[in-house]
Amino acid sequence: MGGQKETDIAEEIAAIAEAPVLNMAGRTSIRELMALIARCKLVITNDSGPMHMSAALGIPVIAIFGSTDPALSGPIGNGHVIIKKDVSCSPCFLRTCPTDLKCMDKITVDDVLKGVEKILA
Repeated sequence: MGGQKETDIAEEIAAIAEAPVLNMAGRTSIRELMALIARCKLVITNDSGPMHMSAALGIPVIAIFGSTDPALSGPIGNGHVIIKKDVSCSPCFLRTCPTDLKCMDKITVDDVLKGVEKILA
């Protein structure tokens, strides 16, 4: 799932995935997005509208934070996993990184998988 601007990256992810992927990036209205989220066991997302939709629908969220602060804009409710690395420049709240994007680059696939395991355990 994602917006029109994420279609290229979603296609790249789908192409290298080892399991079947339903790529809905740029293909849903907000209502359709909410209906898709409601069918999920969990949602892996960044600090975004779909993160808040998922939490509001009672779907556990693995929320990845870089330049923003989960204390200010994290998902509301219990059972969510926040993934954030402590780096000196974060939170900066900038949409475009002026340096090296280390707040995101330090987050690993294993970090996310541990979050998935925590929720599904």
